[in-house]
Parts: sequence; C-alpha cells; structure tokens
Amino acid sequence: LKATIVLEHIIQAADVSHTMQHWNVYKKWNGRLFEEMYEAYRAGRSDKDPAEGWYFGELWFFDNYVIPLAQKLDQCRVFGVSSDECLVYATENRKEWATKGRAIVKEFVQRIKDKKRAPTYACFTEAEIAAFTPGELEGVLKYLIERGRKMKTFEAWDVAGQRSAMRAWLDALE
Repeated sequence: LKATIVLEHIIQAADVSHTMQHWNVYKKWNGRLFEEMYEAYRAGRSDKDPAEGWYFGELWFFDNYVIPLAQKLDQCRVFGVSSDECLVYATENRKEWATKGRAIVKEFVQRIKDKKRAPTYACFTEAEIAAFTPGELEGVLKYLIERGRKMKTFEAWDVAGQRSAMRAWLDALE
C-alpha cells in the first residue's frame, strides 16, 4: 500500500514538477501555461481572462497543492538525500511569486501582445531571424526541411510547399 501511495505522489509531482524546480524553470513553464490559457480565452474557448486571477491562483495552488505534495514527497524520502529539494524549491518559488507575481503576470500579457504584433516565420520572429548569421539560417533551414520530411509535410513532389517555404526564407533574408 505504501508503494502505491508513493507512486501516486510521484505521478502528481510529475504533473506540476516545474513548481518544485529552480525559479527560472518555474517562471518559464508558468508563462507557457499562462499563454496557453490566455490564447484559449482570446479564442473564445474560455470565459475567463486568466490575467484576472493568475496571481492569487498561483498562491492558492502553492499553498493547497504544491507545498503539501512536496511535504509528502519529503516525508516519503523517495528521492533519498535530495528528497527535501522539492519542498525547498516549492516554498522559495511561492515566496518569490508572492513578491514578483503581479508584475510577472503583466509581463506575460505584454509578451503575448508583443508576439501577436510581430510576424513570425516558422516559429521565429523577424528580430530573431535578423540576428541569425548566414550559417545559422542555413542550419535552421536544413532542420526545418528535415523536420518537414519526417512529418510528411515537405515531400519532393510538393513543389507548391517548397516554393512557399522558399519564399518565406527569402523574405526573411531581405
């Protein structure tokens, strides 16, 4: 029975592991989740703007789910000498979110708005493409072609797709 409970805790922790890691990891994945929820709101798939409750929601989540789960993982000693790390990171991230979270939510919203204004090509913004060296551009192009072939979206017989990709890259190079 104890092994089952420990496995259940590990599975729960895997789902929210970003909250129990270094602050930068937490902030990165929290931002990505926020963006996903914000895009769902803007697309009409959600009735609530996540920006309105994100700050307090994260505090509640830490207090009522993450930190209690990290305490259970620590008590189980399932990670040996590192068992307390999840709890330490969770409590540190909660403290940092309490002081910086409001401003970070505003950053998240602004980043989404900025991203919407900037045209993108194959997931890169114009600014990123402009900063690439010719060698980097060639490497990215080779990667995208290979990825397209693996996904069966870039076949030799698909001349229209090749021309479209070529135009996008030529536009990016200008």
